[in-house]
Amino acid sequence: FIGRLEELAKRFPENIHVDFTKFSSDKEREVTGYADFFFTGSLFEPSGQNQMFSQKNGTIPVASAVGGLVDSISHMQNGILFDVPHGHEGRFYDRDATMVSALQAVESAVAIFQDKVKLEQMQLNAMNLDHSWATRVQTELLPLFDFVYQNGHQKQTFEEYKKQRSVFAPRCHQVL
Repeated sequence: FIGRLEELAKRFPENIHVDFTKFSSDKEREVTGYADFFFTGSLFEPSGQNQMFSQKNGTIPVASAVGGLVDSISHMQNGILFDVPHGHEGRFYDRDATMVSALQAVESAVAIFQDKVKLEQMQLNAMNLDHSWATRVQTELLPLFDFVYQNGHQKQTFEEYKKQRSVFAPRCHQVL
């Protein structure tokens, strides 16, 4: 896969740059601030911040659909996700299927790059995301606290509770 990317970079040096240098925060800022796409493939990613830095800078993340990457990227809205299928016979993942999936994601990125309207819309969607703690607390943590405070004694799941209440009105922060 790396060889194919390097081959594409040699064929189209004015459009494609592939860099496999050691990670540094300076390199990350350079890439997420000036690239059209940021490719990140992981087998396991509990959270990840590269995709968020990329999105804030208008660089579209192309990422494996694992962990926190799935939580922060909406496929074809503010990024591109590709599958990492489970392996067979004791293998952690299916290497061949993952390569096919990743290649399809790269092909999607090329198609988006050629569709300037779609590219700009995805960039705007990405830049308008709010990954701040204040938003996460308001939209995720306070409703959970409210659920526990209001319904902790009932046998109702949080998902059922959210469906029951279309708009959260957290009260737990008033009690605390």
